[in-house]
Amino acid sequence: VGLYYGLVFTVDPTLLENKELDSSKLIRFAKEIADVVERSIQHNSLDPDNIEKSIQKELLPKAFRYYQAEGLGLDQAKKLVEQVLKSVRLGGQ
Repeated sequence: VGLYYGLVFTVDPTLLENKELDSSKLIRFAKEIADVVERSIQHNSLDPDNIEKSIQKELLPKAFRYYQAEGLGLDQAKKLVEQVLKSVRLGGQ
């Protein structure tokens, strides 16, 4: 969960400056990301391409809702999904 928590800020570092940022909401979102990744790996373990497609399909709408609530949009959501996919490919580095 910690890795995904940090990825949210790599997409838009200005979120770190937001004094009204709800950390419990952010932690819940990081947990949702971890759950999406875990589910995708469990259900598609024989085909890495399907793992990535599953993560993209399930995570993009969640990321969009999260960033939209923070006053951001689809570009940030897409960047987050790509960062998550990169971390999955590289083993959570």
